[in-house]
Amino acid sequence: MNEDRRLRAVTRLAEELAGITGLPEAARLVAEHAREALAADSVAVLLADAARRPRPGRRPCPLRPLAIAGSPGAGLTTPGRRPDPRRLTVPLPVTDRLRGELRARRTSGDPAFADADLELLRALAALAGAALTQQERLDEAHRLARTDPLTGLANRRCADDRLAEALTEHHREGTSVRLAVFDLNGLKQVNDTLGHATGDRLLRAFADLLSESARRLPGALAARLGGDEFCLLSVGADGDELLDAARHICRRAAAPGFAGIPGRPVPSGAADGGSPPEGDAPAPDGGPPAAGRPARPARPGRIAGGTGGAACGLAGTDEAIGPPLTARRLLRLADAAQYRAKTDGLLEPVVAGRGDIGREVVLLADAAGPRTPDRRALRGAAGSRKAVRATPRDESRFTP
Repeated sequence: MNEDRRLRAVTRLAEELAGITGLPEAARLVAEHAREALAADSVAVLLADAARRPRPGRRPCPLRPLAIAGSPGAGLTTPGRRPDPRRLTVPLPVTDRLRGELRARRTSGDPAFADADLELLRALAALAGAALTQQERLDEAHRLARTDPLTGLANRRCADDRLAEALTEHHREGTSVRLAVFDLNGLKQVNDTLGHATGDRLLRAFADLLSESARRLPGALAARLGGDEFCLLSVGADGDELLDAARHICRRAAAPGFAGIPGRPVPSGAADGGSPPEGDAPAPDGGPPAAGRPARPARPGRIAGGTGGAACGLAGTDEAIGPPLTARRLLRLADAAQYRAKTDGLLEPVVAGRGDIGREVVLLADAAGPRTPDRRALRGAAGSRKAVRATPRDESRFTP
């Protein structure tokens, strides 16, 4: 191959790489152009995550083919110790987090590679390394923009986008969409008493619990909305699959020793529907107990004080929540249901539109108005629970 042909091969690859987005596509172009330029039987681009450094005495993370042009021999065959004139291997100059190689192979009946071929492969590897480095950084930036760095779950932006897409699919095809919003109780107390490292461990343990449930649900996405608030979105699930998953999550998070944190003692009978110990009931504004007022009996599944586990609220397209349904309104309904579960200290999730409590939740969410800029604003916009209960109900509005 003359000098002009090698130069044209490098130039063509550079031009095509300029318009490529995505690491796999860039690797495919490199492999195809290198195979054509070298007249090789196969060329492979291999990468490994160099950030996962092995422990002493263990082998490093193996290189894995990202793209192969031609037969798979170049990518799956490790270069031997003895020189082979029909095989070439050069390193890929990529980022500190990645290491890689560019391998080329000719069959036994083909001529051996010449020194000029090695120089060309090195030039292609330099160009490929720069392109792959840029694509890897773009992919990482895209991932970080849509991922919560502490828990590894999707972040609020990703959840908003997926919810909007799901509701578009619902309006077009009738696909069921369900959203569960969780508030992890007691995080501030854990941070104040046991330290923020323990609080972070609690957040990661709850995120793992959400991810475990998301893997069992069709079209599910687990996300951290911010602080101690999470959500689980399910698209296309049948029946009460998300509700059952939410119950499981709430109970696991309320179990003593969750995330290795000692559980808060629960008064006898509070968690199984009985009454808490006799005494004064708390004041309506959350202040000290009012003397002489009898304690309110706990609801079934109630945790006294609502300071353990997680509060959960659900909203779904198949519930009696009333039209019109938008992503903003569905999130507001689920959050209002979660807030009601939290104020009542319930271990069981509250479902917007289902039962008396669910209908009150719809009133609470709708009273916040369709242009509420902050999800938390809906909690004060509807006034006290007494005011919500006193609002006249129009039962027809809860019929889809």
